[in-house]
Amino acid sequence: MESTVILNGIIAGVIRSLADGGIAMIVKVACVKKDIDILERRLLSIMALIGDAEGHRILAQSEAADHRLKKLREIAYEAETIIDLFRIEVGTSRPQDWDAASICKCVKEVHIRCQIGNDIQELNKKLDTIIPVIQQLGLAAEDQSGIDSEVAPHYNESNTIGRGVGSDCNDLVNLLRRGGEGAHVLFAIVGTVGVGKSTLALKIYHEMRGRFRTRLWVNISNDSRCITIWSGDTFKRRARMSEQREVLRRYLNGSTRNLLLVIDNVRKADDWNQLLAANEAFRRCGCKVIVTTRDENVARTMGVTHFHRVKCLNGDDGWLLLHKTANLGGTVTTGKIQDVGRSIVQKCSGVPMAIKTIGWNLRGRSREDEWESIHSQDIISSYPGIRDTIDTTYMELKYRVKRCFLYCSLYPEQFVIKQQCATQQWIAEGFFEGSPNLEEAAESCYQELIERGLLLPEHEAKGVVGAKMPTLLRSFALYRSGDENCVDNPSRISSTSKPWRLCITDEEAIEAIPVYVTRLRTLFVSASPLRRSSLDLIIERFPNLRVLDLRDTQVE
Repeated sequence: MESTVILNGIIAGVIRSLADGGIAMIVKVACVKKDIDILERRLLSIMALIGDAEGHRILAQSEAADHRLKKLREIAYEAETIIDLFRIEVGTSRPQDWDAASICKCVKEVHIRCQIGNDIQELNKKLDTIIPVIQQLGLAAEDQSGIDSEVAPHYNESNTIGRGVGSDCNDLVNLLRRGGEGAHVLFAIVGTVGVGKSTLALKIYHEMRGRFRTRLWVNISNDSRCITIWSGDTFKRRARMSEQREVLRRYLNGSTRNLLLVIDNVRKADDWNQLLAANEAFRRCGCKVIVTTRDENVARTMGVTHFHRVKCLNGDDGWLLLHKTANLGGTVTTGKIQDVGRSIVQKCSGVPMAIKTIGWNLRGRSREDEWESIHSQDIISSYPGIRDTIDTTYMELKYRVKRCFLYCSLYPEQFVIKQQCATQQWIAEGFFEGSPNLEEAAESCYQELIERGLLLPEHEAKGVVGAKMPTLLRSFALYRSGDENCVDNPSRISSTSKPWRLCITDEEAIEAIPVYVTRLRTLFVSASPLRRSSLDLIIERFPNLRVLDLRDTQVE
């Protein structure tokens, strides 16, 4: 199922560029205004069909729908390229410096006018063939709820793996027991998708059953429409958000003393700010509140004063969880199986949700070749449950953050992505066209990816030096990118694929890029050294490059 969020954002950017004053002057002098007007109307009609960039609307699921959306994306990129050509011919990307004389000079040659006109007419023809088909495919609201992961407060110690869980629980329990002036009231357990936030919250909820007179466990549905409430371990009710907030308000108005409230799976701060505003009143009543969320910024907006970030499992604990979930029990495992198992844990980035899913699939399989077969699978494409769970986080991202997240999949595994470099590349790609401050907008996206656990900060003695994308999330981002981002051997790129971004790791791969790959916008090259002839070939073959990253090369 192809999302239209990014596509619609690209189209909106093209329309904004067409309305640019400098572009309008070029269009007028080049005598292509009529064609540009047609192009703009076509693009607006497409946006009307598939919804706005934040509306998460989709075409009905089918290969035909995916194919048409792919074609539309190609046309949108081609339109951006034509606009770039306009700007290059003028000789500056600053519209305020353009004047009629410079524009007339750049478009007075017949071949430039013909090229501009022909390119735009060709785009309009392509759109004419696609729009009627889209109208017939049907539309639906995109389901952002994913798998509704309702968690009941029933704790089973045997399901908890990892020394870190017990240590984290003890630390938070000690903080919860503190009272008086300066004691924390609002706590947040934060971390990336599937890392075990709810598991830790459940353990704490269970440990505190004798400490608090009243314990409430609140689980929010993935679409944030419904809330389920348990009192202690007893189910109370499930109802819509507005109704349940009133129920909770009665508990939090001061009449209930010595209360522990756990709110699991918080996605939006707006629904809770007013309810949790009475921080001092909670302290007087001996109330404590724990929220679990994937987004640190959501917890901060709610007024949380203590944050605990859940870490992924290390290799040893990850292997124990896989061994247990696979139900190997007392089965003697060979060194080979353990090596394969640890490699599976690494592919899962130590995320318990993914490890458990694969562990269930390994039940009843004790031969080395069976484990190697599972290990060779692509986790994201082979396990829809894992993919759909991560997708719930991805669909929460705004348009620009989505593009930056997918772009990060181009970097090699375990590559330290530095903020300055990444943000410069995102800006060069045009992800922030229309933003009043490009650098601030790009840096904000980088920080949001970290706060959501989609990038993990990399620390050294001198502090944070950058961030890494977990292997599991990188696999998901590559899957979501389709053939837009390519990190494989370029000789395997089929004639039906049209990659726009490519990462290659050896010099021979440059010459192996198929001749039909011509529209690259980003190229990462980490071959070292790099001959001057290879660099000349890149410049000659890919005139539309917006980003050329040669950091790990030594150009002769």
